[in-house]
Amino acid sequence: MQPGGVVMPASSAAVSVAIPELTTPVAVTTATPQPRRKKPYYRAIFLSDLHLGTKDCQAEALQAFLKSVRCDTLYLLGDIVDLWAMSKLSHWPQSHSDVVRAVLSKARRGTRVVYIPGNHDRPLRQHVQQIFGNIELHREGVHVSATGKRYWLIHGDDFDSHVRCNRLLELIGDKSNDWLVRLNRHVNRLRARLGLPYFSLAGYIKQRIGSARAYIERFENAVAEETARRGFDGVVCGHIHVPASKSLAGVAYRNNGDWVESCSALVEDDDGEIRLLFRPLPRQRSGQVEPFSLPPLADAA
Repeated sequence: MQPGGVVMPASSAAVSVAIPELTTPVAVTTATPQPRRKKPYYRAIFLSDLHLGTKDCQAEALQAFLKSVRCDTLYLLGDIVDLWAMSKLSHWPQSHSDVVRAVLSKARRGTRVVYIPGNHDRPLRQHVQQIFGNIELHREGVHVSATGKRYWLIHGDDFDSHVRCNRLLELIGDKSNDWLVRLNRHVNRLRARLGLPYFSLAGYIKQRIGSARAYIERFENAVAEETARRGFDGVVCGHIHVPASKSLAGVAYRNNGDWVESCSALVEDDDGEIRLLFRPLPRQRSGQVEPFSLPPLADAA
């Protein structure tokens, strides 16, 4: 017995501790870091008809697309922020701010961003030939492809007078389209509850109603003919929410589509070809955006 009442083992006694044997050896592995996947690169990306500020904008899918690609030049061809709709009823969740932030981030990192306002962001036409936060505002533009082809860049609303009789019919047409888009939203909300995939009811109806098809054809032909008259090789536009890539009147007619129904964009590769891409919509039941994957880059003619 040592002072303090602590029992010390004899120096000659061996102290043993029983350690249970491991019946299954534990494998120690070192994780190999995976190389970061490079984002697809394009000489130019063309977007239009985003309609930020409305309930129908597919902002989550759009943000995912912008974060998934790189480009030298980003063209925004009108109806980017729907000032027309916002003057009556504004809808601006965080996802819409995220889209704006993604565009500004590209501009800050060296991407040239060109904004050509449309009829739904018409007030911005008062500020053309100016630069805001590295974003250029123009009334129209010209893009020269890698092969030297010259593409006329417009929104397309200037051709409404060529395919409609007057301003009253234009307003009626816009009201009909707004109603159709709202119906499209409610139908897909129901389909999401039933576990069904997204279906563009508006696009389906546009392609099957004779008057709608006739309007689309008149618009496309009018734009193509004016493009040829001005001596351009092609045109890139938006406005009618009908993505297209075809040859008309001897020129290349390209339409971005929209980010309300189609979720489509035009891109130019290194070979100078301007093609359509479609972005998968978010899984509406989970609210999560599917990873971006490129479909085959085939003309949609």
